[in-house]
Amino acid sequence: MDRSWMKASRLSAEFERGVIEFIRFAEINLPSPENNDEKNLPPKSNEHFRCPCVLCGNKKLEIHKIKSIASEMEGKTEEEVERYAEVFRERYKELNDYDRIIKNIERGESRIARKDEIMKAIGKKLDRYKNPWLELKIQYGQNKGKLYNEECDRFMICMTHKLGYGNWDELKAAFRMSPLFRFDWFVKSRTTQELTRRCDTLIRLVEKENQEYDERERQARKEKKLATKSSTPSKRPLPRQAESPSLKKRKQLTMDHYVSSVSLLPMHHIFHHHDYIHVANLNC
Repeated sequence: MDRSWMKASRLSAEFERGVIEFIRFAEINLPSPENNDEKNLPPKSNEHFRCPCVLCGNKKLEIHKIKSIASEMEGKTEEEVERYAEVFRERYKELNDYDRIIKNIERGESRIARKDEIMKAIGKKLDRYKNPWLELKIQYGQNKGKLYNEECDRFMICMTHKLGYGNWDELKAAFRMSPLFRFDWFVKSRTTQELTRRCDTLIRLVEKENQEYDERERQARKEKKLATKSSTPSKRPLPRQAESPSLKKRKQLTMDHYVSSVSLLPMHHIFHHHDYIHVANLNC
């Protein structure tokens, strides 16, 4: 299935055609209730399907996006916001500056997607510690600086994960209210812009550390797989080793000596030893 339409503008005809094709594809490949019973799925799990585009919120239903938008608009209900969204999607090209509006929407969506990436990166970093508020370590490299200490950076990362990225006024208030920085006038006097710049620097360090951590994990899994494969005994039979020329010569001398010694025995003695009957036949 072609997914190039996901990169197009959501209000373009290409995106609309792609959504329609996806819905038709999903309806054709939708599991039947009989298949759901066989797989022990809920009976109504085949009544909904998600858009595969991450920016479209494939982890949420569209109603959650309407609620989020309505919560930011004063004096408007969810029904009014939903009706406006439907009309806007159908008639947005009637606006004189709809190109600028679409670009603003796309920039806003990019910021939302970036915010989600940042929160996931911070969460992934904190998950590696039992108590990140006390144990969190940041690999600074050459970007540690001299103004902010490690305790301040640790608090900033953990509080950003708690409050959400972009809530700089709440972050500034958290620094001022925390007893850890009661006498740290430098941190308490920072503006929201300064806290934003420091937080962005720390986030870049966290993302770089996460990439290095993932790379080490992949390399460790690869080495483990190779070690397991090499330690597993092969089921194929071992090839028969060729005898050395000296060993062949010794065997031939031993056999010649045996045949010559048997040929010197009396005939009746040979016949009494039935084990050497083949030797007697040879002498005859």
